[in-house]
Amino acid sequence: MRKAKFSTTAYLLLYCDEVHNVTLVFDKAGHQDVVTILWLTEDDYSKGLDKLRDVLRMHFSPQNKKLNRYAEAVAEKLALGVKLRITDAVRASDMVECPECGMLNPAGSQYCLDCGAEIE
Repeated sequence: MRKAKFSTTAYLLLYCDEVHNVTLVFDKAGHQDVVTILWLTEDDYSKGLDKLRDVLRMHFSPQNKKLNRYAEAVAEKLALGVKLRITDAVRASDMVECPECGMLNPAGSQYCLDCGAEIE
């Protein structure tokens, strides 16, 4: 089987077992896209997720329903030329609170993972 070639860079890959979806943030030569794929059955979701992992060969991070908004915020920041650091897990002591919405974010984050507000 031939591997697909992508003319875009996959920047962020999130999956949600709860709703059988995958959200991908792509950078296409300076234009950012958020793509969400939703499967109707658990079997189709499992097969689709496995196929995406095989083709993209990147780390996929677990998400919840709220993180779909996060993916959109990442795309917006990339479109503005902002360099972002994506993290999966941190200790509670390494978190900072967003001054706008109160969401906890990894220390060093420039923008809130929930509302996209700038963190001082």
